[in-house]
Amino acid sequence: MEVLMGFLYFALTLGILVGIHEWGHYIVARLCGIAVSDFAIGFGPELFGWTNKNGTRFSLRLIPLGGYVKMIGSQKSDNPTEAERKTGFAYKSPWQRMAVAAAGPAVNFIFAILVIAGMSFAGKPVYQPVIGQVEAGMPAATAGIQAGDRIVGVNGNAVRTAAEATAAIQAAGGQTLTVTVNRDGTHVTVTLTPDTATKRIGIRYSGAYELESPSSPVDALKDGVTGTWNTVKAIFGFLGELFTGQRGMQDMGGMVSIGKAADQSASVGWYMFFGFLAAMSINLGVMNLLPIPGLDGSHIIFTFLEGVGLKIPEKVMNALFLAGALFLIAFMIIVNINDILRLESVRDILGRIFG
Repeated sequence: MEVLMGFLYFALTLGILVGIHEWGHYIVARLCGIAVSDFAIGFGPELFGWTNKNGTRFSLRLIPLGGYVKMIGSQKSDNPTEAERKTGFAYKSPWQRMAVAAAGPAVNFIFAILVIAGMSFAGKPVYQPVIGQVEAGMPAATAGIQAGDRIVGVNGNAVRTAAEATAAIQAAGGQTLTVTVNRDGTHVTVTLTPDTATKRIGIRYSGAYELESPSSPVDALKDGVTGTWNTVKAIFGFLGELFTGQRGMQDMGGMVSIGKAADQSASVGWYMFFGFLAAMSINLGVMNLLPIPGLDGSHIIFTFLEGVGLKIPEKVMNALFLAGALFLIAFMIIVNINDILRLESVRDILGRIFG
């Protein structure tokens, strides 16, 4: 069930983000006068679709692992028709083709900016000190603290937010302290000593929040740009650590991790789910800009080289794109296998099989 729910949330999340990404390619292609025959979310057999007045077939397909926009005249032919010359992708200038390639990631970033701005305009989340999980064997569990309790005081000092509660517990420096919780309308005070090694009491907050201090439209837009840029920097930092060996493939998540994160964010509320969508949209935009053959980044680079008179031979291009496709397939398989093997249920099954 865990795998199934993860897959369903993964399909929903990726469907939304791929639709946004491909819409960017589609809109700029149409603005450049390029005819588009297909706009698909997913691969494989068509589940349903429709054709618009311009002849573009919009469809949702069975395998939710991406999407595509198929343009007329993607490669030059020996005997092109007049329609291909006029509306074919390959017959447009290098700069128009670069714009089409860059439009997908660009729209992912724009979407993230607008979502984060909307969240800031609605108000910033103030996380409540409501306990979502109590770790077995830790001081909080031993003292009788329960999931659902709301911390209202630490060492006799009132706390209002999760941040205040955490700060008050850490300020005790590992010494014995009192924690007062509201449990079903009744205040209960317990005495406990944080774990010696970690200085933690063993609780996780539920993620419940209230929105406070909404931003002005201008400040909200600034927050959108800043939040998006900070996320881009964090992603490139992670990729740098991956490249230098400071991180490994085990630190990456596939469709199960994405699905679980989507499920968890949606369970907290619409605000967190939109924040998750914004973060994933930025990830999709950055990943597509990487110079790996088959991704938008490689198309931008190759088209730019063509524009400055350094066109790569077609046979070399085909070989590079084949290598890129094989690399991406292998990468996806490895990441998703690692993802599935992290599940407790799978580890239990393998443990029974292999002892």
